[in-house]
Amino acid sequence: MSRFDLDGAQLDQLARDLRAAGADLDDLDPSNREAGRVVLAAARPPRRSGVLAASLRADVSAREIVFASTARYWTFVHWGAPRRHMRARPWYPEAVNHSRDDVVAVYAKHAADTLKQIG
Repeated sequence: MSRFDLDGAQLDQLARDLRAAGADLDDLDPSNREAGRVVLAAARPPRRSGVLAASLRADVSAREIVFASTARYWTFVHWGAPRRHMRARPWYPEAVNHSRDDVVAVYAKHAADTLKQIG
């Protein structure tokens, strides 16, 4: 008999544990919030008055993080406006690139913590 042979009750418990772990892995809200904070900390928008930098935000849902700003003019500064002779200064992609390792660590910790629960 192999050490991996399980009886019916053990298989049922394993199936329940794996379903619960799958649901926990699927719940990314806390990890998305933390990843959003990490990226916002790395963001370096242009600063004249500081209003734009203070208005950055990460809107989190179950499946995504949307980076935005409450400053009405942020899209013109970030993406540029060629007709108005404003060059683009895309700080969000730069922030994601600079914080990539930290963001990966956030999601790796979430996965590790979830898998420890199966133990």
